[in-house]
Amino acid sequence: MRRKRLHYLPAPFREENIGAGNQYRKTLNIKSLQICNFIYQCGHENCELRLEMISKPSLFKLPAAKFWVAASLLLAGAQMASADSLTPSSPGWQLVRHADNVGGWHPTNDNLAGTAVYGTVGTETSAGDFSINFESAVAGWDQVLFMFGDRSKWMIMDRSQLTLSVANQPLQILASYFSATPYTALMYNRPSLAEDPWLSAIDHGPAIFSGDILYGENSFGSLHFSAGPGSHLGANVFVRNSGAAAAVPESAATFALLGGALLVCVWRRRR
Repeated sequence: MRRKRLHYLPAPFREENIGAGNQYRKTLNIKSLQICNFIYQCGHENCELRLEMISKPSLFKLPAAKFWVAASLLLAGAQMASADSLTPSSPGWQLVRHADNVGGWHPTNDNLAGTAVYGTVGTETSAGDFSINFESAVAGWDQVLFMFGDRSKWMIMDRSQLTLSVANQPLQILASYFSATPYTALMYNRPSLAEDPWLSAIDHGPAIFSGDILYGENSFGSLHFSAGPGSHLGANVFVRNSGAAAAVPESAATFALLGGALLVCVWRRRR
């Protein structure tokens, strides 16, 4: 099964939280009849989507084969609708900066401008630090993914947030390993301090102890590093141009979703 985080479904879908661990259910209703549920459970990297049919073929006077054709259309539409969600699996991410799990944070102080170039380019878990020019790698980059080498924790931010000078003030996170929707966290980006910006998936204070700081500079060590990259195979920075990244149009997803529902309704009227 493709693993995608499910952000978007058009009406007539209704979402509700059905349990701990970011488990959600979206229900398709046609008039007063519940057709099916889309249930998704969020994990560290993205979410698992599954289809749960509520109605049965006999209810619609349908041959089972035709009924499951409609069900397949619904599931395909849901998967397409989730394709534009922001996760590490979204298209277009390019690895541009890496700090390994020894020594300290990224050995630069370019304030995430992406101009520092150093080291030998490797992989997400390479020994040794490296950085390439962000703009040369991805022209017009506008989104940044911060993620540990073991992919256990990650977050995505808009480039515009990286230029704001803040001291324990909120910056917006578009999505993270525990949230599919935007939220804010208290962070630091003080131009006068070489180790800034300090960017974290939760507020900076508790993030130091929980290992949720996902970016720092100037080879800073201490618990800021050891609880994060030091324990999770290093830290990485990816960028992408969201406008250039391939995405499935919402109209296609809507067509497949509502097309499946329409087939069910049409066949129902034929009883």
